[in-house]
Amino acid sequence: MKKSLLILGGIAVIAVVSGILYFKYVGLSPVEVQKSAHAYVDGSIPEIVTDWDPEKLIDRASPGLLQAGTRETFNGLFAVLSDKLGNLKAYKGSTGQISMSPSITGMRVSGIYVGNAVFEKAPAEILCGLVSSDGQWRIDEFRVKSPALDSQVPKGP
Repeated sequence: MKKSLLILGGIAVIAVVSGILYFKYVGLSPVEVQKSAHAYVDGSIPEIVTDWDPEKLIDRASPGLLQAGTRETFNGLFAVLSDKLGNLKAYKGSTGQISMSPSITGMRVSGIYVGNAVFEKAPAEILCGLVSSDGQWRIDEFRVKSPALDSQVPKGP
């Protein structure tokens, strides 16, 4: 019992030290990291969906998202989204939050946000998952949910 308490205590100390070192390295408080992530999402989503340009997502993508599909996959998915939803009429901002968890390589900082947009043909919610890599936000997940989309939409990244 004492040994497991010591191990748990050691893990807790490592998590706290990792968090402190992460924020010291990045130079931001958790509140500032939250604001940074929110600003990144609210800047990125309109850029990506205004013209449904897959390159704008690819430029912001994490290595994990890039491995999820080929350029042809991204191009095909964005062509369907453009056809089904049309051009962006209004972006209404996002809601979400970051989370921090210790990992073997240090503190992992990620976030999940949902942006709300109105397109020519229908409204949509855009889920945007983020991950921080070397102090830079990267999009790790990008999903679009709308009544205009049906089972004909190919599965994508």
